[in-house]
Parts: sequence; structure tokens; C-alpha cells
Amino acid sequence: MLRTMDTLKVYTALREPLGDRAAQVIADTLAGVAADQRDQLVTKPELQLTKAELLQ
Repeated sequence: MLRTMDTLKVYTALREPLGDRAAQVIADTLAGVAADQRDQLVTKPELQLTKAELLQ
């Protein structure tokens, strides 16, 4: 999962070779994909623990 700092690192690394706009689009896309994957993990019932399982 990309954090804000990771997104900034991707943008900074790509800005010089690709240009400002391309670097921003790639960094934003990666951040969006990471957020989608995180949301999918949270909503999968097989990955959710019951209260009893959490208290073990």
C-alpha cells in the first residue's frame, strides 16, 4: 500500500526523465491502485475476524 511519502518518492524519481505531468499521473495511479487493493482486503469476509478471534 502506498503512503503519501511513497507517492512523493515515485513522483520525484519519475519527474526528471518523464516530465512533471507524466510523473504525477503515474504516482496518482499507483496510489489509487493501492487504495483499491486496501479496500478490497477490508471488505473480504474471509479476512474479517470475529470478536472472539480478536480476543484470543
